[in-house]
Amino acid sequence: MTSPGNRLKAKAGPLSELPGMQGTGLAGLLPTSTLSTAGLVLISYAVVSRFNELTTLGGEGMNPNPNLLSFFVSNYGRARVALVGASDWIGEAIRAGQQGLTPHGDPSLWSHTFILGEVRPDRRGPKRTTGRSPYLFESDLQINPLHAQLRNGAQENWIGKWCGDEIEHAAFLDFGLSKAEEDTVLGTALQLCDEQFEYPLLELVGTWLAIVTKRVWAPNPFDDPHAMYCSAFVRYCFRQANRDFLGAEVSLSNTAPEHIAQSKPFFAEWHR
Repeated sequence: MTSPGNRLKAKAGPLSELPGMQGTGLAGLLPTSTLSTAGLVLISYAVVSRFNELTTLGGEGMNPNPNLLSFFVSNYGRARVALVGASDWIGEAIRAGQQGLTPHGDPSLWSHTFILGEVRPDRRGPKRTTGRSPYLFESDLQINPLHAQLRNGAQENWIGKWCGDEIEHAAFLDFGLSKAEEDTVLGTALQLCDEQFEYPLLELVGTWLAIVTKRVWAPNPFDDPHAMYCSAFVRYCFRQANRDFLGAEVSLSNTAPEHIAQSKPFFAEWHR
């Protein structure tokens, strides 16, 4: 399996250190001051939003939407790709940041994506009784200062994490993988979890700039070889099975949830 460290990437660091970009923003199209301001705003926005997430997505006090949970369970398929669109602060920000990719210039419906893993025995039943539930692989950032907890990057979670009241849209894509391809996709996801790949906030800024300047084909200037956000994580896992669902017109490090949504008709979808 190809090491994630060998994937196509640009040099990380200030844009002024990149060839041909001294004193300018992305590809000379945006001034450095604009880049810096956008970066600080988006990073602060993301961090504050995740701090406000304490007991909603996957928290101890979460009560999943039973209709949405039923949708996920009934349409479960090993190594299927799921998309969700959230209405919380960070979800709305990510959706708005993709409006340059949608057919009519509207905000995207989608803010996050993940891969369905195995159905595992757990104790998610009433009064913690035993049962079996689908689990997922994703790259995400969760901060809970009250319990001194930080979950940063590649991780495995219960499907109910993405069944909160802030989820407005959900969909499945089925790429018709063989059993061997499923094993490679899920094995890669598990390996990224084991290697503790992180969630790259700066890469979100680079992708937003690439969308604004219509340069999603170019490597992300903030690409970190040991970090991937959600949609790059999903695509990388499929690449390792030789089932990349996007072409060279979209760089791996600029892959957005909207790109994945447009890659194939939905197997199933849910809207609140």
